[in-house]
Amino acid sequence: MKYITTPIYYINDKPHLGHAYTTIAADVLARYYRNRGQKVFFLVGTDEHGLKVQKAAEKEGIEPKAFADKMAALFQETWKKLDVGCDFFIRTTDTAHEKYVKDFATKLYRKGDIYKDTYRGLYCIGCEAYIQDDDLVDGKCLLHNQAPQKIEEDVYFFRLSKYQEHVKKVIETDIFRIEPKERKNEVLGFINQEGGLKDVAISRSKVKWGIPLPWDKEHVFYVWFDALLNYLSALKITGIKAWPPDIQLMAKDVLRFHALLWPAMLSAGEESLPKKIFVHGYFTIEGKKMSKTLGNVIDPLRVAEKYGTGPLRYFLLREFPFGEDGDYSDKNLIKRYNSELADDLGNLLQRTLVMINRFKIKVTKKHREIRLNGIIEDKIEALDFQGALTEINRTIKGANAFIDKEKPWELVDNARKSKEIGLETDEKTRFDEIFVHLISTLHQVAYYLEPFMPREVLEIQRQLKNLKPEPIFPKIKK
Repeated sequence: MKYITTPIYYINDKPHLGHAYTTIAADVLARYYRNRGQKVFFLVGTDEHGLKVQKAAEKEGIEPKAFADKMAALFQETWKKLDVGCDFFIRTTDTAHEKYVKDFATKLYRKGDIYKDTYRGLYCIGCEAYIQDDDLVDGKCLLHNQAPQKIEEDVYFFRLSKYQEHVKKVIETDIFRIEPKERKNEVLGFINQEGGLKDVAISRSKVKWGIPLPWDKEHVFYVWFDALLNYLSALKITGIKAWPPDIQLMAKDVLRFHALLWPAMLSAGEESLPKKIFVHGYFTIEGKKMSKTLGNVIDPLRVAEKYGTGPLRYFLLREFPFGEDGDYSDKNLIKRYNSELADDLGNLLQRTLVMINRFKIKVTKKHREIRLNGIIEDKIEALDFQGALTEINRTIKGANAFIDKEKPWELVDNARKSKEIGLETDEKTRFDEIFVHLISTLHQVAYYLEPFMPREVLEIQRQLKNLKPEPIFPKIKK
């Protein structure tokens, strides 16, 4: 069974394009493997504890749990509208998850890997994280552009330093694989810096919205310790046997938690490590960083409603390599939509079906056979989504060029001009070969595009079955 995860998203605000990017990529993988006949467990969810949620609830004048219920429903509805077909949606306020966190932490506490001490230092509310001076630029958090709080409180620590050499070894040897390579090197550089890994605070006594420590009710678990365990608790809740994850997708901002704290926690808990984590880049919006302050945070549902769910999914994974930073703009989406979906794919489907009807082609099982493409499959499995879509588009362009070269209508016209009944034997054979190639190519394209654009591919398959062409990708006027 393939076990695929996204991070569980923090619910202090509504879903944005960055959340959608990770989740759609994971959904493409899940659909691809299901289409290949493999069993898949695809997990998404929401991270619902911590100070930011507490403050967001206070701002709305409601209890944190009521706020969490509202926001979790919004995330679930968003993924449904974006055609994300997860197998389970976990919430960290699930009582079964909370029990699992308590049991896991108690095991570590009893073996001495969790201890109490005083934390004096910096805390970034935006990151929900304890941070160091090295993490600041001009005294501010690089990610949230705000100065951290100076705090001093008694908290419980996890002995991360104890597992430093083990974590370093499993990363270096790819037992715990981190991709792309530059992200692996980044993590190793962090481990190898002067002083190495320091023990991590895993509780708060001045935050009330969280899971209480079972041995000290005055403390609640630090939100990241709680959140990371969702990947394990989800399997306990569902009864699915899928551990360890085959791939965990995430953005760069949560890399350190997943690459350092997470494997150390699992090793302390005597659990096997995930096989691979893959880290994608950040979005800029028309060249500018996506930011609530700048007012350019993009609602993915707004884009989907305007241009279509499939075109949004297609564009996000087509425009730039997965793993690198990239820029989003409506202008580029429209350009890609018009050229590749309307002019290339829509045109190929339309002209093929028109000719089938015009020439009264009898479509048989042979026409519908799907020729597998190892290049596309290798690229999807390597998370080179852009490369896979490039190969699919090359196939579509090739089929359109094939029609222009072969000109099947001329075979018919030539036969009629010579007053023959039907086509000559050689011409008829070639005529049949042309449409076997075209129809089977469309079935192949639909098969490999389905993970990227499930809704639109369903319509393509319906038209291929009924042989009735209707516009799927009408041109967008700029």
